[in-house]
This record gives sequence, C-alpha cells and structure tokens, in this order.
Amino acid sequence: MTPPTALQMSPEVLAGIVSMPLDRLTKISRAAHRLYIVSNLPKKDGGTRLIEAPYKSLGEIQHSLHKKVLSQVAVHEVLHGRPNTSQLTAAQVHVRQPMVVTMDVRNFFPSVTTTMILGALKKAGFPKQTSEIITRLCTRKRRLPQGAPTSPVLSRIVVTPILHEIEKLVSSVSPHCRITQFVDDLAISGPLGIHRLIPIVHKIWERHGFTIHPQKTKVMGRSKAQEVLGVWVNNRLEPTKDFLDRLADAKEKLPPNDLHRLGLESYHRSIINSG
Repeated sequence: MTPPTALQMSPEVLAGIVSMPLDRLTKISRAAHRLYIVSNLPKKDGGTRLIEAPYKSLGEIQHSLHKKVLSQVAVHEVLHGRPNTSQLTAAQVHVRQPMVVTMDVRNFFPSVTTTMILGALKKAGFPKQTSEIITRLCTRKRRLPQGAPTSPVLSRIVVTPILHEIEKLVSSVSPHCRITQFVDDLAISGPLGIHRLIPIVHKIWERHGFTIHPQKTKVMGRSKAQEVLGVWVNNRLEPTKDFLDRLADAKEKLPPNDLHRLGLESYHRSIINSG
C-alpha cells in the first residue's frame, strides 16, 4: 500500500499510522512535554550536556513518527544522517580538497524551536492541525529535546532551506566546492580562499535563528591535517591520532565484549574499509 502523502496526513490518518485513537494521541501530545527523563552528561571539553530522554510510551510514538512519517519528507542531499548516510559518507565528500572549513552550530537541537518546526512541516505540505500534533509530540519547552529519536530528522527538515542558501553561495564561487552537514557539524571544501565565505555563512545561519560557535570554526589547507567529523580526509579517510589513542586505551582497559570497545573497533573497521 502506498503511504499517505503529507497533504493526505489528516490527524485521523496520523493516529492510524501510530495505531492509536485520535483522542488519545491528542491527549498525549498535550502532555508530551512532561514525559521526559532529564539528566546531565559531562562534555569532553568541560561543562555538561542536557539529555532529555522520552518515556517509553512517548518514545514508541516518536519512533513510529520518525520511521513512517518524518523520514518520508524530502531534505537536502547534503544533510547526512539520513538512511544509507553517516559520518563517514559526509567526511568522504571532502577527501583530497585543497581547503576544508568546518563549523559547529551552537546548541543545535535546543535552537530548533516549535515555530521553526511548525513552519517547516506546513511548508512540507502537512495540514495545520497535523503539524501541531507532531510538533507537540516531539518538543519540550518549545524546542527540540536532545535525546528524542525524532530530533535529528526534524532538524534536517528545518535546516534544509539554510543548506540550499549555503549551497547556492558556495556554487557561485566554484563548481568544485562541496558541503555536508551531519547534525550540528557543517563542512565546506573547495579551492583555496573559500574561508572568505565564513562571515557570510555565519550570517545565513544567524538570519534563520542559529549561531555558529566562534571557537569551533577551523580552516585547513592541504599542508595541515584536514579533519572532518573525527577523521582525516587529506588523501583518504584515516582515523585521527586522538581516535587511535582512545581505541588503544579501550583495548587495554576494557574486555573484548564491552559495548564501548566494540563500537570503537567497528568504527575503526568502517574507516579502514571505506578507503
């Protein structure tokens, strides 16, 4: 059976997709902001990161929305994290480029507001009431929570127009420019001199309600180690020294069946095999 389009996604159809009566789904949506377990995790560079994990009941609805509804919305192809894309597919785009620039969108998920989400869903064709139900189900304190399974896909829908603007900008400089975005990490590569676009890119994000972290912008020519999303991209994808140190530490201190160690080993194999 062909899935319904956004235009056909009435609240009744939405409720059917998540296998729940509409009145119950509406009731849950109105209480959703209270259905989170909130905790703080330490960051590597100091401070803490707020994690907002949905209760199981809300999380199941969000997983269903992600798989059956939101992942069907078209987003810009430079946004990685979609099915069949990853950190490594994003990094691969920038291999053997004369210059690489990376930027970090500050407080990315919390910067995506309910107003942005409603506007993006309506622009995608969802009816007003359906857009409101989805937005309530997937936000907390009028923004995207860090920890909900729907936050990455909704953020991609919201920032797609921004990436279209940035793509148009870099394409006007050179047809050899490339851009990718993975969650909050933007990478631009191309000929020498593309770093001159940095202030314009900052202004594009700011015009849409976001801020680029000023201390996390890096400009890397071929004479430097060019790092994108934790891997080197100068000649091919290669693990960074920091990653290899963490892998060696895990192998020394953790048992072979430890999930963290297994994850690092699997990622290392993926990097090596990508070349």
